[in-house]
Amino acid sequence: MWQPWSILQYNYKQPEETQAALRRQDIVNTETLAEISGAFKYMKGGNRLITIRTQIEISAPIDLCFDLARDIAIHTQTVWKHTKEIAIGGITAGPIGYGQTVIFQATHFHVRQTLTSKITKYEEPFIFVDEMQKGAFKTLKHIHEFKEVEGKTLMIDTLHFEAPFGFLGKIVEKLILENYMKRFIEYRNDQLKKIAEEHVKEARENTNF
Repeated sequence: MWQPWSILQYNYKQPEETQAALRRQDIVNTETLAEISGAFKYMKGGNRLITIRTQIEISAPIDLCFDLARDIAIHTQTVWKHTKEIAIGGITAGPIGYGQTVIFQATHFHVRQTLTSKITKYEEPFIFVDEMQKGAFKTLKHIHEFKEVEGKTLMIDTLHFEAPFGFLGKIVEKLILENYMKRFIEYRNDQLKKIAEEHVKEARENTNF
């Protein structure tokens, strides 16, 4: 089981002590202190989800983008290579659909872990939602939306999540996981965009369009 408090075990004591320790190591700057302060203000707000929203424009038909985004084999090809992510249960290849589940195994923060996800909403080719059934997070919901815009596709990802372990979980959410998860999604979507646009290019070449 992934233990997010281990990421901060050398840095976390109290707000003032943390800042002093970081200064002694000469690795702190104004932005770091602002993030630490923001994390403690965030914790005072109670039990709230972190929300990440990204979007990317793809020069490909909406149907193609929708199908690629729900294809398990494509998913494992387009995530960070160092995670060594694979599907080990449920739908392990091809497109996933409503009510179906997939079990992923991947390495994050040097820990090998599994996550079971289920498609809880599905409206082809405009939206599908996957929600964690079992895994390292307390809650995790990923909304995939697709819109046609002037012959292209706007792919929008909205991720709601909450780390486990209460107090320390909230520090991890604000200082580490929020940025980590955003970069993870953006990288994956950049790779999916390349694949979709390459499909369109090849189709045009094959039909001499």
